[in-house]
Amino acid sequence: MLDTPHSSHHSKSILSLLLEVAMIVVGVFLGLAAEQWREGRHEHDLALASLRNFREEIITNQAQITRVRSYHEALARNLQSFTEEKAPHTFRRFLVDVKFQGMRTVTLERTAWDLALATQALSYMKPDMAYAISRLYTRQQTFQTIENGFMQSAFTPTVFADTSNTVGLTIAMMAYMGDVNIQEPSLLKAYDVMLPKLDSALDDRAPARIAPPAPTAPTASGADSTAHISSGRDRPAK
Repeated sequence: MLDTPHSSHHSKSILSLLLEVAMIVVGVFLGLAAEQWREGRHEHDLALASLRNFREEIITNQAQITRVRSYHEALARNLQSFTEEKAPHTFRRFLVDVKFQGMRTVTLERTAWDLALATQALSYMKPDMAYAISRLYTRQQTFQTIENGFMQSAFTPTVFADTSNTVGLTIAMMAYMGDVNIQEPSLLKAYDVMLPKLDSALDDRAPARIAPPAPTAPTASGADSTAHISSGRDRPAK
């Protein structure tokens, strides 16, 4: 059977329609892929910024604890010696013999943690990295709770009502300093472990610490918005 002009025109219409449909599909695919790349890049940059914030904040907290370590160790020894003395334990002797210059509590910063929670940056990091950071900040919070609890209960007006006898205050401070001299070295060790991990995550020579972006073809329901982050090539020089 010979092709008629009508059938030829019909075939061209079908081809044009298929071409238009293909162009629309390609356009939608490219649009979804571009949006997925943009979201992945945003998550990547957000995670790297958070890792830098954590590193800076941990270094700051590490320095704060290091500054008071020698004083806290000496204070614990002086308290022990003071309780063993036979002379009256007056408040004046307490100040002189213990060499008391305040408790020198440490206020550990946690702005990076609060910001990471607000921006959901932890969800864009490798699970082991997010877990390590979370565990460290939980330990910091535990230490801060011990500090706050002691300061609120130990130094009240009634404690200094009788300045002729500071035995009760001295024993309470000894118990507290025992906890402090356990928690502070433990935190310093945790910082020493955490900082190399953060350096590796920010170093482009160790990309395994941060998952590289994995492009995925969008499905009919939309592009997969879950993207990992790549290594920190844009890390500023130390």
